[in-house]
Amino acid sequence: MNILGIETSCDETSLAIVGKGKKIRAHTIFSQSSIHAPYAGVVPELASRAHVQVLLTLYKNLNKKHSFNAIAATQGPGLKGSLMVGMSFAKSISYACNFPFYAIDHIKAHVYAIQLEKEIAYPYMVLVVSGGHTLLAVAQSPLTLEVISGSIDDACGEAFDKVADFLGLSYPGGPAIEKLARTGDPYAYCFPSPWLRNHTFSYSGLKTAVVLQNHRFLAKGARESAQNIAASFQYAALSAVVNASFYEIQKKKFHTLVVCGGVAANEYLRYLFMSRNKHNIAIEFPSQELCTDNAAMIAGLAYWYAEGNLQASFDASVYSREYNYLKHKFHQ
Repeated sequence: MNILGIETSCDETSLAIVGKGKKIRAHTIFSQSSIHAPYAGVVPELASRAHVQVLLTLYKNLNKKHSFNAIAATQGPGLKGSLMVGMSFAKSISYACNFPFYAIDHIKAHVYAIQLEKEIAYPYMVLVVSGGHTLLAVAQSPLTLEVISGSIDDACGEAFDKVADFLGLSYPGGPAIEKLARTGDPYAYCFPSPWLRNHTFSYSGLKTAVVLQNHRFLAKGARESAQNIAASFQYAALSAVVNASFYEIQKKKFHTLVVCGGVAANEYLRYLFMSRNKHNIAIEFPSQELCTDNAAMIAGLAYWYAEGNLQASFDASVYSREYNYLKHKFHQ
């Protein structure tokens, strides 16, 4: 079975064709970074319009060279307007071609992305860390995710974007801060950890601490080194998820940890994981292309939806926020 996947949850328009949940036969991603850069963040209306403008062209280019017999699209979580573009497009093709249609959960797809590149035996621990999500979970199967903890406010990647904007850096903030932090001292300031005592995450306090630290120096007529602020912020933001991951994986006695989502592409995060791995945990990262929002993970996971006979109806709606991960097990 070759499945066409469509991903439009935020600011990337992506299409892919994946065979039997594993073989990536075609994959394309259109990034909207340049569209949103003047606003230092994603503008939902501009995002949905950009999806409309490029989706048909991307599909035609893909369809010229490759065939498929089922179609899947991201149902949520994400920006509602953006999600509706991809879902509507997929439903139309499904109806016109009489192909099965699958509505895919974005978080589960991120967790599944590693399986497109290597075989990871279930169950395993997973850290999802991106612009919209920060959570720890146990992947029991491709379709079952048991969430342990998550953020009660901002996601890790969102904090990077906000701090980067405050420091006058470019969008997206993650790569900009990582680059600036290379010449800074990560121990210059002791910013508060976003990992709370109740084992959830909160990045709002860390962002405020960064702003206040810079204001103190401005009040004295001197501007603090942006490199040191960036390095200290990055250290605090990423150390939290690293420490939390090792705590939970030892507590639950797992031996494999998969780190996924856009922030998983951060090289300093990968360094922290490797340097603090004292218990020979197998730590796996998808390739950088599969860390960001992409359609390959949507099409790949859709195979398991098909195996479970989880075909969606044409009245399936999108959802902008994830289910209450902190209170319920998340399973199909």
